[in-house]
Amino acid sequence: MVKILLGNLPVVSFVAAMIFALIGFGLQKRLSYNKGKDSKRTPKEFSWKFWFKDNWDDIVLQFAIIFVIVRFAPDLMLYIYPDSVVFFERADTMAIYLVLGFLSTRITKTIKSKSK
Repeated sequence: MVKILLGNLPVVSFVAAMIFALIGFGLQKRLSYNKGKDSKRTPKEFSWKFWFKDNWDDIVLQFAIIFVIVRFAPDLMLYIYPDSVVFFERADTMAIYLVLGFLSTRITKTIKSKSK
């Protein structure tokens, strides 16, 4: 059952990949936070409480998307970039998950725009 859910990654590696991907997502969300500063309801100073309240639905959705990305990343990367085998052999794979987490909102927007 665990192998079906996590693929070829050991549990510890899968959890680490999820953490790095979620860090990437969190960085992207924090960096884009200032875009809404002109809004009357956005506080002038950054507030984690407001951020979580304002983004909880996106966080849950992105967690599910990141789970899928982490689970299928090696297969997806090989499908999209067949030459990535060499990269996966040499690179720290956690860096890949960090970047995928950072790009997860863009990936979601791209999929949404293509499905319309």
